[in-house]
Amino acid sequence: LTTRWRDPHVALPGNPEDALIGVMYNGRQPVDADIVIEDSSSWVFADTGLERGSVLRGLLGYEADRMYGNAPAGTVQLAHSPYRFGQESTEYSDMTVYQAASAATVFAAGTLQWSFGLSDISPWSPSPSRLSPAAQQITRNILARFIGERG
Repeated sequence: LTTRWRDPHVALPGNPEDALIGVMYNGRQPVDADIVIEDSSSWVFADTGLERGSVLRGLLGYEADRMYGNAPAGTVQLAHSPYRFGQESTEYSDMTVYQAASAATVFAAGTLQWSFGLSDISPWSPSPSRLSPAAQQITRNILARFIGERG
């Protein structure tokens, strides 16, 4: 059976994905937009030069995730990115981070296109590069936290 965690199962109740990772897929695709930074004071953004309102161009999509109100206590909304889906109203995608009771750090970019900012290799060649030094530094910061190099 392939299903979403939030969907009720035959013998189990559904559990929303955002209760574990902080965000949840909204079911709308394709998306191709920008990530808009909300809380630049987080350690996630150290050494990036990003400020509230800064934009990471073209890194939001193909799918987008957002907070739905089930995120664990202490979840920080790092980015809150508006985008249009078809002719419908404005939707949002969120980037989050929190520290679990186990002391594990849980980061969710809220996008599948995050990797586009990490390498100059295009998934749809030829297309413009979406390489982002800021996204590369954010990834360094997160990985350093995961392995215990940053307090």
